[in-house]
Amino acid sequence: MSGVTMFKLLNFSTATATFQSTYTDMGDRLVQVSGLRYTYNTILNNSRLTSVDVWDSTGKAYKPLERLKMYSFVTDNFMCDVFDPFPSFFGSTYIKGEVPGVVDDLLSQNVVGEYLRQLGMPYDTSNQGRLRNDTSSVTHLNLVHSKDACLANTYWNDPFKTCSPCLADSDGLHLSFSDEVIEVGTERGDNASSRIILSNREILDATVFLKNRPSWIGIRNDVANSTSNTLGEGEELVLLAGENIAFDLAVRTEQLEAGTALGTVSFGVLYAAQNHPGCSGARKDISFDVFVRVTPPPSLHQLSDGIRGAGLALMGIIILSSMLFSAWVFRYRRIRVVRASQPMFLYLICLGTLVMGSAIMPLSIDDSVVSKHGCDIACASLPWLLSMGFTISFSALFSKIWRINQLIYSSQHFQKVKLTEKDVFAPFCVLFVFNFITLLAWTLVDPLHWARLPIDNDWSNTYGTCRTEKSASITFLVAILVINIGALFLACLQAYRARHYSVEYSESKYIGMAMFGWLQVFIVSIPVLFLVMENPTASFFLQSALVFVLCMSMLLLIFVPKLIIFKKRNRRHHKSRDAISERAIAIVECALEGMAEEESGEDSGLNVSRLRDESEVRELKTQLRQSQDRIRLLEEQLQKGRAQSDTSASTCLF
Repeated sequence: MSGVTMFKLLNFSTATATFQSTYTDMGDRLVQVSGLRYTYNTILNNSRLTSVDVWDSTGKAYKPLERLKMYSFVTDNFMCDVFDPFPSFFGSTYIKGEVPGVVDDLLSQNVVGEYLRQLGMPYDTSNQGRLRNDTSSVTHLNLVHSKDACLANTYWNDPFKTCSPCLADSDGLHLSFSDEVIEVGTERGDNASSRIILSNREILDATVFLKNRPSWIGIRNDVANSTSNTLGEGEELVLLAGENIAFDLAVRTEQLEAGTALGTVSFGVLYAAQNHPGCSGARKDISFDVFVRVTPPPSLHQLSDGIRGAGLALMGIIILSSMLFSAWVFRYRRIRVVRASQPMFLYLICLGTLVMGSAIMPLSIDDSVVSKHGCDIACASLPWLLSMGFTISFSALFSKIWRINQLIYSSQHFQKVKLTEKDVFAPFCVLFVFNFITLLAWTLVDPLHWARLPIDNDWSNTYGTCRTEKSASITFLVAILVINIGALFLACLQAYRARHYSVEYSESKYIGMAMFGWLQVFIVSIPVLFLVMENPTASFFLQSALVFVLCMSMLLLIFVPKLIIFKKRNRRHHKSRDAISERAIAIVECALEGMAEEESGEDSGLNVSRLRDESEVRELKTQLRQSQDRIRLLEEQLQKGRAQSDTSASTCLF
């Protein structure tokens, strides 16, 4: 029941009641109520009702009756369905939203009994003042509007039986957007999105249309007439009374510079005046602002394909060189210069440089090519490749030169000693095992992982690097440095002791050259590495160059001198072989010339027919082949003699 109908019911009751007795004529017309109170003045004629207040259970207080508010009511079936004219009030649909009362089969005495039982206390039967006669109040209450009584700038709103003000006078305060300002933020080049709701809380229908918007703001709506659902300027949308419309906003930042931007979106509003006589077609604008914070794209400082390709090319050169030198050692493993250099340790040196050069691969990996998990794996593998490769190379070099020094020392002191390759593998294995155990513990306790760090605390400008979470990594790093620098120092010490030996047996001269070069490179590059730490491109190139210089200098200074010696000996061998062959050819030519002279000299008295016999020609050819066989036999004996001398020199010296 609306407040208007409630007023009409109570106004009829107070106007017709005699206020004498229930059994007098019209004496039973005064309606008894609960949950509300009303005041009347019996002195007034016709309309005696002066005020109506309804109990608000939430606020625990009485509030004045509101015209268009809906109230729930309960009464007996006699009032609702029989006692005329009250059924017309309880079954009213006069105001939009009212629901007629329905008679149920509940007994009023049961309802009252249930109510008294749930009170939990004695019922107060005293006069509570819900019905009060106030003869001092001379202004009667009137909540009923009529169409003829509507004033200027108002119109008759028939569903609510109300004179409503025209929206031009209400200034459209109830047609508004959900937000006055929308704030969005995104990177330049990306699109930002948001949503805003337009609500019509007026009692009039309205037509809205887009008047103006910045070019970098797109507006979409599901009820837009265009096929793309994009609302164009001037396109109208009907917004019914009480209806909401949602607009999706798309901010295109490619048209904006980094920083902030503010734009205003405005809609025109046209109220439907043709259905409301007395009101002109009211037009007004409503708008909202869009504040955009555009940040530049984050600078990740990732490796470019060019610099990554250059680093991988250096790695390819290292791996190819290691494999070629290993193949050369295998191909010429029986010649003196290779056997004297101990092929097993040459293989290990090549293996160590190959492993160490492979460290460029994890150095080239960042989050532009693999996921963070892949970067974590690359970071964890980096110390393994660098440290194990370095240890393999230099421990093999140490073991190789140590073996030579032991043999030379024993020969100088007239001691007989025999050292095989297995005997000198002990120091190599010790260094290798120490390195392996330290790296394994490092990986299990505090492995390196990939992380992005800000430059100058600016998270839009970051770089990726391998780092650890605990301080234990410093301990493991120091242990790795001690082991590897120890291997380097021992190799240098053995090389210094063997500095006067032949290059065929010891590479101390070239190792010294390499050490001096490495020292210069490290002195310059290590400070530079700290300076370019926040520049991954420069850091990667410098680290790759360091690995390349270390590996290639070791390979070239170990193998190039041996290649030169091999080339010189091979050239001398060919010269001696050519000299022997030339002598044999000269002998054969002299014999052939003698045959020609005997053939042309018919007056010499020699038997020419005998020289022309083919059997003698075959005999000469046989002698020539025998001479060539003797030459080859002498060459094989010479090589065997050299091999025996090499073996005795490298395994047992007195």
